[in-house]
Formats: sequence, structure tokens, C-alpha cells
Amino acid sequence: MVVDENARFVTQRQESNMCKIRATVPNDGVLVLDAPGVKRCTVDPMAAQGGAAPEPFEAGIWDDEVAVVDQGSTVSRWLSDFLGRDVRLVGMASAYERPTSAKRTPPDAEGQAAFSDGGASPSPPPRPPSRSCAALRLRGR
Repeated sequence: MVVDENARFVTQRQESNMCKIRATVPNDGVLVLDAPGVKRCTVDPMAAQGGAAPEPFEAGIWDDEVAVVDQGSTVSRWLSDFLGRDVRLVGMASAYERPTSAKRTPPDAEGQAAFSDGGASPSPPPRPPSRSCAALRLRGR
């Protein structure tokens, strides 16, 4: 999650250039950020703090305060330069659990959310009939 100098989350609505950032996590587990006109940024979350476990701090997302850890100055500098404002990249603290919001979660559902809006994940949409079944229906069978 990207946060500002007040440790509040930053959205693409606020920073439309965030949509130009391509984030991938190859098999080696490092985070790779690409964007037009800038050099690629590669961050190993474990190495970002010199191998030491970073100290968690609180950041605001929607109506919640969540425990996060900074992902290091290299990626934060890259993001700040690209977005043109001071920001930091943070990750969810490993032992932190964020329950889903009671106002956005059906009464019979419960769970954990990370940096999403705090609601329970919606049920997947029903699967469409297979192509052969649909073709049979079109032919009246």
C-alpha cells in the first residue's frame, strides 16, 4: 500500500499516474515495479530493512488503522519521484489481522481483509454453461 507523509493510504483517484505502474512478483518473491520513463525498481521486502524485521507502525486506510511495515527507502524514493510527492510503500505487518468490516460484510460471513475496502470477498459469479451446452440450447435441444 502506498501511504503519504501522514501515513494515510493514497489511491489512484488521488494519483492517477499510479495506473501506469506495473507491479509483478516473480518466482523469487521480489517486488518489481515498472513505469514509463523510469528505471525499473526491484525490492526484496526482507532485504529492504537490512535483513532486520522492521518496526510496525499504524497507517490509515478507510476507517481503519492497520499495522504496517515500511518496505524501504529505495522503493519509496522511486514511487515519490514517479508520483511527484513524498510517499512510502508499506506492507501488512506479518502478525496483524484485520477483520472485515461489519457494515460491509453479510451477517453470515466473516473473514480477514488486508488493504482492500474491508468487506468480505464477494462470491464468485456463477459459471456460464459450457460452450457445447450453450450451442445445444441455441439449437433448441
